[in-house]
Amino acid sequence: IRSVQPSSTHQLQNLAVTQDIRNLRATRAHGNYIENAPIFSLILLVVDAMNVIPKTLVNGLGALFFFGRIFHMMGMWAYEGSTVGRMVGALATLVSLGIGSGMTIYSAVQVLGGWSGVQVKFGVIALIVLLGNC
Repeated sequence: IRSVQPSSTHQLQNLAVTQDIRNLRATRAHGNYIENAPIFSLILLVVDAMNVIPKTLVNGLGALFFFGRIFHMMGMWAYEGSTVGRMVGALATLVSLGIGSGMTIYSAVQVLGGWSGVQVKFGVIALIVLLGNC
């Protein structure tokens, strides 16, 4: 029977810790993507379905989100803490979510017939929600 040398035990422990850190970073990057991708996909789907915003702008917004997520992932893989890639990725994600939300509101207003139509319909919806919560 062969005994394990102390130096090789130390190397195995370092390898295990390194592998755990890589798995933790991968899990965090994946979880962060899952938090943002579904809502953004829904925003793009709604904006595209309303057919008010030109398709080029919708595709450009999708590309901004995609590359933002790639930068964020690369920044998370680099090491723990703040990195340039992570900051650029987070900023691109937030900007794309903000612009996408604005596009959704603008498209909804245009489809509902301008601001006067929106005010009436919003008032009815707000009344239904308030009565439903009572």
